[in-house]
Amino acid sequence: MVFSNCNKPDWDEPEISKGIINATNVIGASNNFVTVKALSYSLGHGSLVSIASAEFKNGGFTMTLPSPVPDRLFFSYTPFGFDHYIYDFISDMNARWGVISYFMAYDNDGDEVAEIFCCCEEDDYGAIVCYMYADRNFTIEGETREYVYNCTLKKGWNTLYLIWSNSSDYEIVTTQKPMGKSFKWYAY
Repeated sequence: MVFSNCNKPDWDEPEISKGIINATNVIGASNNFVTVKALSYSLGHGSLVSIASAEFKNGGFTMTLPSPVPDRLFFSYTPFGFDHYIYDFISDMNARWGVISYFMAYDNDGDEVAEIFCCCEEDDYGAIVCYMYADRNFTIEGETREYVYNCTLKKGWNTLYLIWSNSSDYEIVTTQKPMGKSFKWYAY
């Protein structure tokens, strides 16, 4: 999964087209946080790799994501690949995309100390904010037993929302920001 974009005052809206993340007021942050890295799964390495990093200071960080992302981080259409069921819903079978799996905070010794993400949690509702790079404009629209996809992706960095509710049997993946919801950054 992927992570991050939130409402003021807890989050300065990122300039998605420029790939800039401004995370402020990270709840649960520690004084030993020194660096934050954006991690993405690499097909070339078969593991998570850092695609960007930023200094953690004053309770947050500002990070510029690469554009375009390296080829080894792209996923593309394959009928037997990762999350193969979503390929039925992709408007352009030549589209390629890269996803930030999560953000990780590191201390002075370079040790991982916490995951950082942006979310909204209410009594019966939750949403995580995610980033996805697209090499072209395309859509992902459709539904499975577990997910409803409603994504209009533009070339460059896009914000996705993974939304769930305790009263629902499925989760929603969308590029449409949930109305009236307050998102905050957390470190765990």
